[in-house]
Amino acid sequence: MKYFIISGETSGDLHAAKLIQSLKKEDPEAIVYGIGSIRMKKAGAEILLDSSELNVMGFWQVILKIFTILRFFKATQKAILEKKPHAIVFIDFAGFNLKMAAWAKKKGFKTFYYISPKIWAWNTSRAKIIKKYIDKMFVILPFEVPFYQSFGIEVHYVGNPLLDRIERNADNKEKEDFILLLPGSRKAEISYLLPIMLQLPALLPDAHFIIGKAEDLPMKWMEENLYLHCPAECRQRVQLSAENSYSLMKRAKVAVVTSGTATLETALHYTPQVVCYKSDPLSIRIAKLLIKVPYISLVNLIANKEIVKELIQENCTAEKIKNELLPLLENGVIRKEAFQNYEKLWDIMGTQGASDKTATGILKHLNSPNP
Repeated sequence: MKYFIISGETSGDLHAAKLIQSLKKEDPEAIVYGIGSIRMKKAGAEILLDSSELNVMGFWQVILKIFTILRFFKATQKAILEKKPHAIVFIDFAGFNLKMAAWAKKKGFKTFYYISPKIWAWNTSRAKIIKKYIDKMFVILPFEVPFYQSFGIEVHYVGNPLLDRIERNADNKEKEDFILLLPGSRKAEISYLLPIMLQLPALLPDAHFIIGKAEDLPMKWMEENLYLHCPAECRQRVQLSAENSYSLMKRAKVAVVTSGTATLETALHYTPQVVCYKSDPLSIRIAKLLIKVPYISLVNLIANKEIVKELIQENCTAEKIKNELLPLLENGVIRKEAFQNYEKLWDIMGTQGASDKTATGILKHLNSPNP
């Protein structure tokens, strides 16, 4: 069968790549086309459009790229009509994918969603669009099940794909003596958060720091930011690393993490963390009006309570980050509580095999005489 997968972000590209591998395992004759990037291509998809051009954050950045997004939308429609896939799989990227799903369903294509868009955080009315235009919904966060069920949507919790890549190791509490800085995977978010993170070496003169670089980001660009924002007298204690982020998360004593999937990855590696987020003022004002969840980090949303500290916008300062890090650096009660909370998080997350279960679900629906 022919499959068309649409992913618009770095994390989505990784999830799509795993799904492609599972589809090829379930369906040896699978042909996969995609809107994606490097990882999807390595997994065996024919990439028709490179989604890295669409990797933006915040409302203002989306407006600035509106013509690029419209161009991609029309090009994607053309590609779908030319390839005539048996199934279209949408991965996250709600603004683009939900409009595409409505168009595709009206054209008679089978539509599937894997990795739910974060409509539970804001714009919950989009659930009605999903109910109308998506044939099957496969979600990876436990709290998404009751959310979609409240709209009468048949939803399948397949576990979280991170569980297939991260080993549960409750003994991973003896860490190396460095603070991991994870400023994000998008240039826009890094431009807001890395300058703040690079004030920490001056505030913690005895600490060593490693900056984790996202795979898709140019090393030269990151080096320029390091030299621009880190005081010269502190640079010898700051290392910019292209090492696998999971290795860094596993080894770090504590981490300062930009809100996103990395917060959950860090928690599953049993590394105490402080979560940060900062963007342009307009985007934050709009977000405060629209967002309906009490937390921004996946860790706290899954736990349904604050188990990691979140510092957002005006509270995202180097001084406040330092104050939250200090008790996590000590082998006291607060650090031990972090480990205990992460152990409970693993219990909540469920079982492995998210991409395999999703591939099986897609094939079962396609092969069913009465889907």
